[in-house]
Amino acid sequence: MLTDYQRLVRAFEPHALCWILDKALDHTTLVKLCNTCGLSYAGMRTKSVPAHKLVLDLVNEFFEHETAGELITRTLTKATLRESADLRRKPPEEIVAIAQNGLDLHQGPLSRMIAAMALDDREEVNSTAVTMLAKASTLIPAAQESEKPAVPAKPPATGQKAKPELQALRNDLQVVQEELARAKQQAVQTETRVESLRDQLKKLQVTCDTLRHENKDLSAALGARDREIQRLTDELKQAPSLLSQIHQLERENRKLMYDLDKLRAADKPSIDFNPLLTTLERNVSDMKGVIEATVHTIRTEQGEVKRSLDDLYKEVHTLRVEAQKEKKAETARRPKGSPERVGIFVDVQNMFYAARQYGARLDFEKLLQAAVGDRRLIKAVAYVIQTPEVDQTGFVTMLQQRSYQVRRKDLRLRSDGSAKGDWDMGMAIDMIGIADKLDIIVLVSGDGDFVALVNLLKEIGPRVEVFSFPHNTARDLMEVADRYYAIDEGLLIKMDRLASTDGEREKLESQ
Repeated sequence: MLTDYQRLVRAFEPHALCWILDKALDHTTLVKLCNTCGLSYAGMRTKSVPAHKLVLDLVNEFFEHETAGELITRTLTKATLRESADLRRKPPEEIVAIAQNGLDLHQGPLSRMIAAMALDDREEVNSTAVTMLAKASTLIPAAQESEKPAVPAKPPATGQKAKPELQALRNDLQVVQEELARAKQQAVQTETRVESLRDQLKKLQVTCDTLRHENKDLSAALGARDREIQRLTDELKQAPSLLSQIHQLERENRKLMYDLDKLRAADKPSIDFNPLLTTLERNVSDMKGVIEATVHTIRTEQGEVKRSLDDLYKEVHTLRVEAQKEKKAETARRPKGSPERVGIFVDVQNMFYAARQYGARLDFEKLLQAAVGDRRLIKAVAYVIQTPEVDQTGFVTMLQQRSYQVRRKDLRLRSDGSAKGDWDMGMAIDMIGIADKLDIIVLVSGDGDFVALVNLLKEIGPRVEVFSFPHNTARDLMEVADRYYAIDEGLLIKMDRLASTDGEREKLESQ
């Protein structure tokens, strides 16, 4: 027993099947059928390809690949369901009578009727389809000439010469294959270039790390010089006290000389004060020389230290300028249109107390969306202070589900009953450590203690943006940030929406 596919192969020549598919199926159905058969067009979307081109490719697939032919047959069967149902209700002799007048139909209904006859499992109806197609053959060339498609042919038998249309399709296929080979070669070259750029980036990162270590060493040396300068300054401050003692000794010496002259003038028993005075004068002179030499040495060393300090400042400035140039060069090497890298650091405790004044809590998911925008999120960290009395597992899980990395610290209780807990130092260390890998650092806090940190981060390279509540934010923190965003009600969740009982509300507030 013949299959539907075999009936169509036996009934239709390629040019006839072209006309059947073109008139029986709409463009959307042709596009879906091409996608199902795996047909694609380089540089074009399938739905942008003209219908006659899709029909020609489908007919080629129909006669060359039986799997594709089965798919096309099922689609054509589905398109002719109404006509097939009508034919099954009629005897063959009535169908033959219908075929005599069928040529008066439009080409669409006519093509579907012929296809339904070819798919019918009755031999008499199949032969009627062939006869009707032969009578309608005058319509097929006219339709083809108006659309000017290159009609494919059935595959030639062994030893026969392929028709020119099939050869042209094979030539097109060869061109496409050559273009695909060139595209693959370009992809390999591109991958090689990417690997080379990655190696250069690694070398630059090593250079940046070396400069960073040198900067730390210079900073340590600078601190040692500062301490030496302070020591010499303290000694220099003591010099006036020593000079004052010298002047006091000189005054006492002159007084002793005056008393000695008075004694001599009064003819009192002579006392030989010369050895004592000589010794005293010599001691004073020696002490004065030592003090002057010490002061001179201190001043000389202080000048040398100041000059060394100036040199160190210049060297540190040069290193910072080079580091900034490397940062700018790395940014310039990134592909154009590449999104900026963003890191977000949230002081949860600061945000909780600020939001509580609104009778609400911060919506961390909306905060993340507002802070990132169309940029690329590298890292988001939430810093939480936890107390033993409150279970914050649900709150921490919620943050982790929203792409936050949660860092927790226990609240420390002092001996006097007071408590302390903050993340200022930990946040500063984390932000400085990742600053060279980010373009934007978003600080979610209103604490004015972060002003010095923001200045340092901007000097390292990234821009700093601040999100906070205006009523709870230090003015100098707003001013030092590259951009300040005020948190409004759009980023808050009212407490009455979160909890319906006082117990639940207390649990939320403890978070």
